[in-house]
Amino acid sequence: MSVENNLKKQKVCIITGSSAGIGKTIASIMAKAHYFVILANRDLNKAGLVLNDLKNISDSVLSLELDLSSFDSIKKFVNEFKNLNVTLDCLINNAGIYCPPYSLTKDGFESQFGVNHLGVFLLTNLLLDSIDKETGRIVNLSSHSYKKANLNLNKLNESKENYKPMVSYGNSKLCTLLFTYELNRILKARNSNIVVLALHPGVIPDTTLFRHLPGYAHFALSIAKPFLTDVNTASIAVSRLAIGSDPDLHDIKGGQYFNILKLETTSQFSTNINNMRKLWVESCKFCQINDIGVN
Repeated sequence: MSVENNLKKQKVCIITGSSAGIGKTIASIMAKAHYFVILANRDLNKAGLVLNDLKNISDSVLSLELDLSSFDSIKKFVNEFKNLNVTLDCLINNAGIYCPPYSLTKDGFESQFGVNHLGVFLLTNLLLDSIDKETGRIVNLSSHSYKKANLNLNKLNESKENYKPMVSYGNSKLCTLLFTYELNRILKARNSNIVVLALHPGVIPDTTLFRHLPGYAHFALSIAKPFLTDVNTASIAVSRLAIGSDPDLHDIKGGQYFNILKLETTSQFSTNINNMRKLWVESCKFCQINDIGVN
């Protein structure tokens, strides 16, 4: 059966950052659940290896280039997806970067804020009109590191002089929460049944996310590995929230945060409507898109 036929007959899932780590395993789980899986990655060579592995499970896989550090790349990816003329059932925003040396995205933003928040924000906004309005699901990977944030909503784009990698990462993941909650509020105001969720997948040592850490930190992770989250546990948690058919998760309404699969309440800052709205408005300006929000 051709790719085109499979696209028309199956539920469709986009997974960013699916060339390694939990993204790769999530892709395998979703393929086994009979989704048409679209791998969205910056490195097409790595993605090609995953694509070949997945074809042992299913012919319903496709790889498209996506660089979340480039607004042009995001727009190109969205156009390529929309040219497929299919409804999107599930968007898993898995890709992200962790504590790199200070650098700027192609559009001039501090890289963690630019990739982990603005890239995800723009991608999701541009795909919204393609997502199934009744059963669609968006899963945004956040982190408990949001608790280490020191977010200044009036100065979102950090300078090199003030850059602290861990704080910046926490800020970007707090932005993920604010974005998730505000998007949920907007969708509910539009009477949309799209479910949008945020998830901390656990601390997973066997992932490329920590590649920028110094050697002693990798050693500490290896020592702590038995007490941390493994790739399969994290991937299953993400996939269960993405598929949404699990009877144990029937109370999910959207606009919620999960620590793996445990529902948790987040900070007052993250649930403050004024903060949610402020970040949304500023992000629209940065991305140069129209504000679809509600006051």
